[in-house]
Amino acid sequence: LHTHLRDLHDDLLLDLLGTGATVLGQAADRVPALSLTHARPAAEVAEHLARRGICAVPDPGDHGLLAHLGTAEIGGALRVGLAHY
Repeated sequence: LHTHLRDLHDDLLLDLLGTGATVLGQAADRVPALSLTHARPAAEVAEHLARRGICAVPDPGDHGLLAHLGTAEIGGALRVGLAHY
């Protein structure tokens, strides 16, 4: 299972190349999940993905680490997890 989840994570990172997304942090030793920013607001990107059957959670970036990274000023961050359910 760990190998499968890692492979899904790696595929997602490859798919994000060239989309304008900036991946925040690494998930090599955890359940594959990541936060990213984009030129468009996180809520807008989450709606776009939801229409395509992809679950992603917009985070306004106004507290914790994401606030420290300044994501609120650029429209928040998007949290994406690769759960197998």
